[in-house]
Amino acid sequence: MTMPQYFGKQQLKCCVFSRFHLAKNIPGAAPFRRGGAAPLRRDTLARNGLKPQGMKWGFTRKSRRHRLHRMDETLPPNSDAAPNAEPWQQLDYASAVAAFEWLMELGACDPVSDAPVIRYDLPDKLARSAAALPQQGAPTAADRAQAPLTHPRVTPAQAPGTDEGIGVARAQAGAVETLEALRDAIDAFHHCDLRKGARSMVFADGRAGARVLIIGEAPGRDEDRDGRPFVGSAGQLLDNMLAAIGLSRSNPDVESSVYLLPALPWRPPQDRDPTAAELALMQPFLARHIALADPDVIVLMGNAACAAGLGRAGLSRLRGIWTEAFGKPALPMQHPVHLMRQPAAKRDAWADLLALKVRLQQG
Repeated sequence: MTMPQYFGKQQLKCCVFSRFHLAKNIPGAAPFRRGGAAPLRRDTLARNGLKPQGMKWGFTRKSRRHRLHRMDETLPPNSDAAPNAEPWQQLDYASAVAAFEWLMELGACDPVSDAPVIRYDLPDKLARSAAALPQQGAPTAADRAQAPLTHPRVTPAQAPGTDEGIGVARAQAGAVETLEALRDAIDAFHHCDLRKGARSMVFADGRAGARVLIIGEAPGRDEDRDGRPFVGSAGQLLDNMLAAIGLSRSNPDVESSVYLLPALPWRPPQDRDPTAAELALMQPFLARHIALADPDVIVLMGNAACAAGLGRAGLSRLRGIWTEAFGKPALPMQHPVHLMRQPAAKRDAWADLLALKVRLQQG
């Protein structure tokens, strides 16, 4: 960093380290105060052979504004330096220590240079990039300047390592003709890593062939323990919601029953949101499951269900609007877990239930 002012009669050029590191390791360095820099310690300058003749640099604690003053000290030359050395190389140790302390009191703590440096274009960076991507070559500064500064949306098909698994899932899902065979096919599918940390596979619950099919989030702790979707306190809330419009999962009548599916058959670790790759990997089984159940309408409860059925999330914009998913009329709704956390959203959920009831009555 090049100093804008002369420290005495010689121009100082040096690389400044962290102020706290220097204050800790330089003997006699001035302490730092909260709210402003400490004043210059002239006794330290005197011990290092300097003769301050002007005012100091520093802050005023009352106004907390810089007061810049000129310092005219005479720096003793370094006798060991070469005759043709740079001015900053001619300083001895004591003078350099005093200069570092002076810079710290000014607040200089970051190293800078006269010209900006694009570190991505350094030779070692380019060499590592070329070794990592030999088929594409290392990007140049001109290529980065012409490239748009956008973040493309990553679709489930673009997730790495899922193409082979998706092909196997489509082949296995297309070969089954019954729900029992579909359960066995999912249980024998080893391309999804979620099964390694799950206790059980969550397949479905309710009456197969019902008019209403509800797709929920990925299984949670209670679902993983019982092997059924929508259990626990969230399942009780859903049962009460369905009973308010005359539906039940335990009703044997297809006109008044529902069929419940999870977006994924296995619980994600620590109940995290499922990734796009996981949803895309298991989507052929979900689509085949819906085709075999053949409902009249589909209810998408939660962001994971919307992502699996619609390819997008954001229930605040999607809920309450009829759309199409898996070739069936679909209604996005809030999940019961969200309703338990946000009771004010129950009004919107009740409006969605009434819309579902009217749709069923209209046939």
